[in-house]
Amino acid sequence: MLLVTMLKEAGFQAYPVLIATREYYNLNEDFPSVMFNHCIAAVSYNKELVFLDPTAETCPFGDLPRGDQKRRVLVFQEEGYKIENTPDYAAGHNLIKQEINIKVNNEEGITADKKISVYGVYDQGQRFWLLYTPPQLVEETLKEKIQEVSIGAQLDNYEIKNLNDLNIPVSLSYKLTAGNILPQPEHCG
Repeated sequence: MLLVTMLKEAGFQAYPVLIATREYYNLNEDFPSVMFNHCIAAVSYNKELVFLDPTAETCPFGDLPRGDQKRRVLVFQEEGYKIENTPDYAAGHNLIKQEINIKVNNEEGITADKKISVYGVYDQGQRFWLLYTPPQLVEETLKEKIQEVSIGAQLDNYEIKNLNDLNIPVSLSYKLTAGNILPQPEHCG
């Protein structure tokens, strides 16, 4: 309600929206019920209705948490109400992109650079995890992950970009070193 009031004060048409975030609660127009467990907002922006969830602090403008997507909702307007659908973002909107560059050295070990960029609901989750997880636990998790590449691999460093800018997807990059990962030839005896 506070967000709706602030948007109206800023000159926008904004409305409170009742939403059920669990599938079995999804609104059925022919069988009305009051089974809502959440309230979000809608704003008229560029002649479109854009839904906003002010409780999802890592969710950028124009996106929604997964539980708010593809829901039948009750939008309270100045004159009555309207039943609307929240968007269901396609797979191309919710992505995890991973880039890895691996170099094999003369000792048959590797150095690798890995970059993970996330979008949509994955961006929201990754951003939340990186914001609220102590740095030493983030580092420990990365160290555990690189053990899946090679037992004994070392995390050289990691970098987080765009963590506090909701308009740019968060990215996590790290470097690792692993010794002698190539299979050794069998010796004939």
